[in-house]
Amino acid sequence: MEYFPYPHPLETERLILRPMTEQDAPRFHEIFDGEPKVWEFDPGLPCKPEERRMWTLRHAMEPDMASGRSGLFGRSVVRKEDGLVIGAAGICPLTVPGGWEQGKPQAGATLEPTLFYQMGLEYWGKGYMTEACRRLLEFALIELRLPRVLCGTQRKNVHAVRLMERLGFHPTWFPAPSNFWGREPVCGVITAEVWKNQSTSVT
Repeated sequence: MEYFPYPHPLETERLILRPMTEQDAPRFHEIFDGEPKVWEFDPGLPCKPEERRMWTLRHAMEPDMASGRSGLFGRSVVRKEDGLVIGAAGICPLTVPGGWEQGKPQAGATLEPTLFYQMGLEYWGKGYMTEACRRLLEFALIELRLPRVLCGTQRKNVHAVRLMERLGFHPTWFPAPSNFWGREPVCGVITAEVWKNQSTSVT
């Protein structure tokens, strides 16, 4: 994996995507673990405060690791108008069993940049996460010149599936249930070429 300088916070019209800090943990616990609709599919049960703290701390440390030096790590999604943390998102390296080209024989697993996202229920339906993810994809595929980004969720997670579709993830595949992918996974990939072609037309 090619290495790049530690990236500055990314901005959109309404949001700042900044590196996570341990101090974000109580806020994440409040907005992620207090509402079943948020944790239903990821991770499938609410985290305890210490578990959420460790999750946050791991992402907060990523800028000092290989993923951070490559420009890839989790970020806190902050609303500009009031400085409130409303979610988390990022593109992080993930080892994918069988590789990303699911229809072709693979020699083994591949390390792939993978999009993740989670947002407090109060902020759903306002376009915030679409806005955040588009900026992350622009950063990864255009600025970092990565060839592709993967994304996966559960079929029943209709909100996440719709977001994947809005972002243009294609083609979509359905891996067999596993501890890695979950019980009913749906996954997709978007390449730099596809992103460049659709970036001015995706709504």
